Amino acid sequence: MVPPYFHNFCFEQLGVDTVLSKVFFTNTNTIKLHLLYGYSFTPKLDFVIKKNGQDILMVTMALNRDQFINSRFAKFKAEFPVERWEYKSAIRVGPPSKEQPPNHDDQAN
Repeated sequence: MVPPYFHNFCFEQLGVDTVLSKVFFTNTNTIKLHLLYGYSFTPKLDFVIKKNGQDILMVTMALNRDQFINSRFAKFKAEFPVERWEYKSAIRVGPPSKEQPPNHDDQAN
């Protein structure tokens, strides 16, 4: 039952608008779970990979903020230990704002 807590964190704390998930087309249990949480298929983003010499379809699914916030799973909230994360300064606490997150490109070297 971790995904609803994570989705809430993404939408409410990080200000993410859409969560994308790439799933092997044969992984029907994960696809069903994503559909339960409100994900929808985004066939324009599907692609094929090579695995053990075989072509495997990767299905892309999307969950947007409005779909999730208005779902029965929006009530599942938890605190994440962001104080130990390397880029904690990029994580906002509270509702998303219109301001851009800090740029950490200068810290790469």
